[in-house]
Amino acid sequence: MTSITDASPQEARARQTLERVASGLAGGGVAGMAEIVKLVEALAANASHITVSEMAELIEKDVVVCSKVISAANTLGYNPSGVEVSSISQAIHVIGFSKIRMLAMSLLLMENAERRLSASAQRETATLALTSGMMAQAWAEGQGRGDAEQAFLCASLRNFGRLLMTALMADDYRLAQTQAVALGDPEAGYRAVFGVTPLELGYELLKSANLPESLLLGLRQFSPQMLEAAVLDPSTELLVASEFAVRLSQLVLQPELSPTAYADQSRALLRQFGKHLNLDAESLRSVFERAEQRMSAFGQAFGLQAMSRGVTAKVAARRQGKAAPSSELRPADGPELARADTAVGTKPAQAGEPALAGAEAPPKGALGEAEVASPVAAPAELPAERRPLIEVLHETVAKCAELLGQPVVSEEMLATPIAAALREGWGADEVVILLERGKGTFATAAGAGNRWREFRNKIGFRREERNVLGVSTARCEPVLIHDASDPKIDPYLPVWLKSGLQLYSCIIIPGGAAPTAHSVVFAGWRVRQKVQLSPEETRSIRALLGMIITARRLSGK
Repeated sequence: MTSITDASPQEARARQTLERVASGLAGGGVAGMAEIVKLVEALAANASHITVSEMAELIEKDVVVCSKVISAANTLGYNPSGVEVSSISQAIHVIGFSKIRMLAMSLLLMENAERRLSASAQRETATLALTSGMMAQAWAEGQGRGDAEQAFLCASLRNFGRLLMTALMADDYRLAQTQAVALGDPEAGYRAVFGVTPLELGYELLKSANLPESLLLGLRQFSPQMLEAAVLDPSTELLVASEFAVRLSQLVLQPELSPTAYADQSRALLRQFGKHLNLDAESLRSVFERAEQRMSAFGQAFGLQAMSRGVTAKVAARRQGKAAPSSELRPADGPELARADTAVGTKPAQAGEPALAGAEAPPKGALGEAEVASPVAAPAELPAERRPLIEVLHETVAKCAELLGQPVVSEEMLATPIAAALREGWGADEVVILLERGKGTFATAAGAGNRWREFRNKIGFRREERNVLGVSTARCEPVLIHDASDPKIDPYLPVWLKSGLQLYSCIIIPGGAAPTAHSVVFAGWRVRQKVQLSPEETRSIRALLGMIITARRLSGK
């Protein structure tokens, strides 16, 4: 794999990405990521490079991780002899170094996948990393080929760079995905934004962490030419198996992929990889069954059943030729995140539990389901003179990407045309873009419409305010209001919306990741209507908001 420190047109972006990752990890701004990095550095080492006491000390630094690993080590699946394990050192001696390091890695990935306040992309990537590892391990165990725990590590760590991007640079990650669609090339999309692909970023960081050569060889870039050899050497076989596990897991975890589409794409994977991995349709089902059993066992051992049940259900559905369920993962003991297709503030997981920490929850039914649109509903038929919103969004993303490449760029250069494009795409009366200006205060950056300038200095809010904007930014979830004149909603609307702009239907989309959204798009209509928003539209709008923040960063403000 070419080092990202080599001279290349993307060198500056790549170096900046590495610096941002290092700064983000050093600052501890993302819960759980520092622990994963430390464990990757130490637990990915060979047994000869770390002593039992050093490994035990590392795991025991976190009481929760320590207790859950010991709990798993006492289960029959890992400890069939039934020897009671009461310490990490004892667990290493009883069930082995490789299994303990895999248990610790699995636990941290599962906790990231279940963590409610993590960005959705981070949760999805942690889930992908864990599922990839499970699939690779299940293949190795079924085939009796190589080290099953090493297969788990290689497959899960192929997602390491992606996990860092989603945790530390979520907006740029969304932008890279949008660019990939526009360019028709995933790698080109990532290089355009980061100067490096997720795999290359992970490889470079793990290489600098002195990962053993045996694992680094399994994290190289995959090439179809590798499959031209009649027999694969062990390191190449590990790489090929890991790549297959990641691609297969990506298919399994896509709920929007129909059973027919999944069957076609999984068969194509088997045609490409099956010969060298000794896999056919029947043996692949066995891999699925092993992965299901292990995921379920982990969920029970670690007390993280919500995440494990969600993944197990998807794997089982694909094995049976059914559609994968699309339920949102959330912790079993925490409140459900507000979503645009549910009543905001009305359905906490436990009765009476506040929707926002430190704030009283709005009264039950305050923002009823009648006022909230489903983001997945089909959009209403557009007037002949208006282009579809998604077409406008894709065009705007491309234009803004060009602007970001200019020698001089500012947030205004992007925010103003984005507001105009959103007004065109929605057919809205007013569109306002608000940016966080420090200490949780959001103020107007740009807008489009007839009256927003008149109230520009009044349009704003603070993050802790108990209104629809405060709820939306705290949870980083869209809010859609069909009828702002409803008495039940009135207490949660800012004055400038009711008596100033006089809007009756509204949509609010925050940018960034909970609990630190950095921007908001607000759009409204003076005629009551059922507003709607698709997941693809949401992703594109958030990518545009991320581009504004990128422009602000590049301008030095």
